[in-house]
Amino acid sequence: MGARILAIAGALGSLGVAGAAYSALAEEHRPIAWLAFIIPGFSLVSFSNMRKEKRRWDTYGESLLELPQGAALIGGVLNGTVRFNKPVMATSGTFHVRLKCTAETGNGKNQQTRIVWQREHVIAATDDCSVPARFAIPEDCEPTTLGTSDRRIHWTLNVYAAALNVDFQAEFAVPVLEGELTPSQAALIGCVRAEEDQLLANYRPSGISGIQIRTAFSGADEFYFPALRNRGSTMVWLVIMLIWGGVTAWMLHVHTPIFTPCIFGGIGVLVLLFSALFYLQSSRAQVAPDQLIISKRLFGFESVTVLEGKNINVIRTSIGMTSGSTVYNDIKLELKNGKEITVARSIRDGIEAEWLAREMMLRLRPEEHATVGA
Repeated sequence: MGARILAIAGALGSLGVAGAAYSALAEEHRPIAWLAFIIPGFSLVSFSNMRKEKRRWDTYGESLLELPQGAALIGGVLNGTVRFNKPVMATSGTFHVRLKCTAETGNGKNQQTRIVWQREHVIAATDDCSVPARFAIPEDCEPTTLGTSDRRIHWTLNVYAAALNVDFQAEFAVPVLEGELTPSQAALIGCVRAEEDQLLANYRPSGISGIQIRTAFSGADEFYFPALRNRGSTMVWLVIMLIWGGVTAWMLHVHTPIFTPCIFGGIGVLVLLFSALFYLQSSRAQVAPDQLIISKRLFGFESVTVLEGKNINVIRTSIGMTSGSTVYNDIKLELKNGKEITVARSIRDGIEAEWLAREMMLRLRPEEHATVGA
């Protein structure tokens, strides 16, 4: 209660200071007067998030993660159950259970966090106040590290469900260690991998992403990844680019030293060209037995790559760009000579990305089982 009162008082206080600053700057006809409201805006957003977390706690109470076998092992299985106090009325009838591994480097202002591995399962909701969490952990992942080393590895389990009144969300730090697997743990790996493969086989995309599978003129199955399919992040990117261009124009208008807008505008052009790969590029992958043709189009220019199936080792997903808490996935080819080729970028739904990679592999080698790594 005290924290909420303090947050309200801080927001109101900063709003009053912002109003006074705005009046003073507006009288001088400063075009940046509206920037005075940024701090109270952040305060109001912080208060809104705090209120949402309070409602979630009042609705569901404390959630617990049970790990009967203790810490998970690299190359083994995370086998746990998340329990909560009250049933969750999930609107979609499903829970999204995600296990991710993040790497932290540096300290203080130089600290950087990057997601190095992630997998998500969609689990059907039941009347029981629990959700299973079973994941096979790849052998090439890193274990949890403690202390203040230069590279710190953290494993996190997140459970989410959209609900009628208050969305359910719980997050747990998970210990993942190095060690020798017992015979029972080794036997469990095959079962969990079979479960994950069955989840992918039963998955059907909703169509929201705009990604399509259709028949090309050649008769091959074509996987089409249109541009501008992630509308939310695309709008944010366009707003940032407009603001960047507006600031550059303002610098020219007020006659700042010419090198300032040139440098600022030049950086903006580089950011625009680089980020266009994620937002404006469309790609197609025509997959037939023993052949894959990748075509990419950007600003009217098209590149085509033709590959023989015998030269492709695996089609897999990998972590791409991140935007806030949203992680986007890429689909890549790994050739037998070790080279990697990106088929498509910025797929928001990680499960859909894994399913697409699996479907490509099945069409490339229909006589074999798909081998999809992440």
